[in-house]
Amino acid sequence: MRNDSELQADIDRMKNVENVINNPEYKKAFLILKAHIITEFEKLNYSKVDDMQEANRQLKTLDRIESQFNRILNDGKIAKDTLAKKLKRIVGK
Repeated sequence: MRNDSELQADIDRMKNVENVINNPEYKKAFLILKAHIITEFEKLNYSKVDDMQEANRQLKTLDRIESQFNRILNDGKIAKDTLAKKLKRIVGK
């Protein structure tokens, strides 16, 4: 089981990620980047396999970033719930 400082670190990371993903400029930049990659992908000649693979890698990278942020958010929520339960047990005794 994780100790309180590790749980707090997860919560802190969660708050940092929330600040980033809720930032309108981040959202705008991320959407513009993704739209650009998709637009460029659609323009590609299907015979240019290397270019298509690169566009696919770029989209997968963006997906991995989103997945990582979601993992951090979930870890933070779990940590927050765990600390709340610990506090409730301590206060409830």
